[in-house]
Amino acid sequence: MKCPFCGDLNTQVTDTRVNDEGDVVRRRRRCAVCDKRFTTYERIDLKMPTIIKRNGARVEFEHAKLQASLRLALRKRPVSPNDVVQAIERIERQLLSCGVPEISSERVGEWVMEELKRLDKVAYVRFASVYRNFAAVDEFSDLIREVQQPRTRRRRAAKPAETGNDRESAFERILRGETSPVESEAIAETYHLPVSLKRCVLLFCQTQKRQQNLYDLLEQYLPRSDSEILLPMDFCTVALVKEMTGLQDGEDLLEYARAALETLMNEAAQRVTVGIGDVVEQIDALSVSYSHAASALEIGRAYSPARAVHVYDTMLLERFLADLPPGLAEHYHALLFNRSTARLLNEEMLHTIDTFFKRDLVLSDTARQLYIHRNTLVYRLDKVQRQTGLDLRKFEDAATFKLLLDLRKCGCASDQKKRTIESYCD
Repeated sequence: MKCPFCGDLNTQVTDTRVNDEGDVVRRRRRCAVCDKRFTTYERIDLKMPTIIKRNGARVEFEHAKLQASLRLALRKRPVSPNDVVQAIERIERQLLSCGVPEISSERVGEWVMEELKRLDKVAYVRFASVYRNFAAVDEFSDLIREVQQPRTRRRRAAKPAETGNDRESAFERILRGETSPVESEAIAETYHLPVSLKRCVLLFCQTQKRQQNLYDLLEQYLPRSDSEILLPMDFCTVALVKEMTGLQDGEDLLEYARAALETLMNEAAQRVTVGIGDVVEQIDALSVSYSHAASALEIGRAYSPARAVHVYDTMLLERFLADLPPGLAEHYHALLFNRSTARLLNEEMLHTIDTFFKRDLVLSDTARQLYIHRNTLVYRLDKVQRQTGLDLRKFEDAATFKLLLDLRKCGCASDQKKRTIESYCD
């Protein structure tokens, strides 16, 4: 790191600290030439969405502009610099977790106003009056009354309680396939939602004994529009009817899901898995998307338990294996995995083979991953070939071994779901 005082590259780190959120590393450095000290910060470099301004122009997000806007609104107000930094970090986390390549400046402005309202009411009024371009005194009066009104009353006035959660109940019936196409269209019209629009169901499931309500966590941290429905389906799963507006394809949807899980982990320390169903265009087809999202979760638990996001469309082999009759699967599994091979295919050998598959059948990479000599790995693979006749260095034999190995998991997806539910009930 170059010294900012003398320009010499010979600098040393004297102290390292991580912030409370764990996403910024602060390093105190000393120059060995001029003996001056300075501080550097390390942050994760992630791609921020492009900002769409009101005139339609697209610009890159700038941390400095966001910081300047908040500091200008908070000028001469009793707010600590640390609170401002935390507010900026929260806004940037929302930008990263929204999972879209582009976002309107209006939405970012609303997030800024939410943070200012939390920090200082006067700063909030300052920013809102400029951002909303007030032209009359009455507009200032209305805003001040809104700020002075208690939060609980304000929330009640903004959204009257719906008896029995009618909206959520209606959409739950759609997802479960309990409505006809005509009923589904009537529900959409009742709540002013488009009937024809690309949507996809994402099913979130807690993977650990719950300490916090998953629905409340998603309500707090998951960025979504008012027309995107969030539904608790049972005590450990929550469905999101996600609109594809701003998302180009399944890859964008996958990034959105990963960003949501990262936010839940960073903000609430909650491990969650997601099943992603099909993208459908008609509202009555959401039941298919929901069914496939639930299947993706169940099959994913059995075949890829370490993976956090399971996409139904990409699970062709797993779905095929899950549909096989258990008796047939056991028969073919036993052709390779039986009493005569039990000593060879022990836990250590299976771990070696699994790592070899995950490293794309590359010997050197696998040996480094396992911290063993390359010749040791070759010896183990030769041993498997002599006894089973399968040379796992060849794609065809590796695919055969993997297929027969996964046959043991057939029929265990539902058992895994039962164990998950039982763990929540303990």
